[in-house]
Amino acid sequence: MSSPAVPKFVVGYFVASSIHTTRYAISDIPAESLTHLVYGFAQVDAGGQCRAQNPADDQINLPQLAQLKARHPNLSVLLGIGGPFGSGGFASAAATPLGRTSFIASCLSAMKAGGFDGVEISWQTPGSAEAIGFTQLLSELRSQLDV
Repeated sequence: MSSPAVPKFVVGYFVASSIHTTRYAISDIPAESLTHLVYGFAQVDAGGQCRAQNPADDQINLPQLAQLKARHPNLSVLLGIGGPFGSGGFASAAATPLGRTSFIASCLSAMKAGGFDGVEISWQTPGSAEAIGFTQLLSELRSQLDV
């Protein structure tokens, strides 16, 4: 008996500041080879809200991402939230039901405003005491993405 086919995903990351730090542009992305592209990173601020790390880079990159998606309509483009320098507010966002609700609303707003297909959560250093809140946060976020 054969097992069911497992979907193949090829995921790439594009860090917003790459346009300056490595001079790698959205037009350099081999989108035809990818199923998913994660655009990183939005940060979680001290108040537990999803915010752009560098709005000036987003003003350059987001229109180019929209053009890339138009040329490659099967490419899913996700907003990466957190990352190595933007995870600081995750603990407060995940700690309470109100914090989770507020954080999720800000994520969905940023996702829709940027034209993204979904989000990718990259909480770099959750502690063991934060595991329950993190799990609840992901579950509640997932349910809101289905709405």
